[in-house]
Amino acid sequence: MGRRMAARCATQHDLSVWNRTATAAMNFAAEYPTNVARSPADLAALSDVVITMLADDQAARDVYFGADGLLMANGADLLVEMGTMSATLVREIAKAATC
Repeated sequence: MGRRMAARCATQHDLSVWNRTATAAMNFAAEYPTNVARSPADLAALSDVVITMLADDQAARDVYFGADGLLMANGADLLVEMGTMSATLVREIAKAATC
């Protein structure tokens, strides 16, 4: 999620974050009240809602379907993808998330 959007959420909600660049998540947590997840799966386990903003299909595949991906854990009731990816991948994620 964009830093400014996450900062706004952190002021009004319990927030957990994960970033492909761990130092980015740690730096954010140093400024805002938040938990830092160890992996996307950990984030899903900590969260009711997960919002992602991923750059492309490969980044999304890694985050959703990777060994520690969002879809590998129980937890989040709602996944919201706001990144730039193909419609085919969005359908693939939706199918996997609802099975």
